Amino acid sequence: MAADATAARIMSHDVGTIAQLKMGFDMGLGEIREDRIEMLGERLDDLQMEWAPAELKNRYSQSGHVCPMFAAGHRHRQDA
Repeated sequence: MAADATAARIMSHDVGTIAQLKMGFDMGLGEIREDRIEMLGERLDDLQMEWAPAELKNRYSQSGHVCPMFAAGHRHRQDA
């Protein structure tokens, strides 16, 4: 979690807006708070760069259709 959060910060992303990082932190999987992560070596400020967020481009997002699995109502089964 800390490595992913730090990588996001290096790419100038707001860690608080990345759902997967927030969910992992909320689940107790690791630390994402900058003031709680110890970095050794380079300073974060010296590593940061501008990085454009990815844009999802696939046949479903361009056509306005939903992924067929979601459209068909498939759900993840949790069998005991």
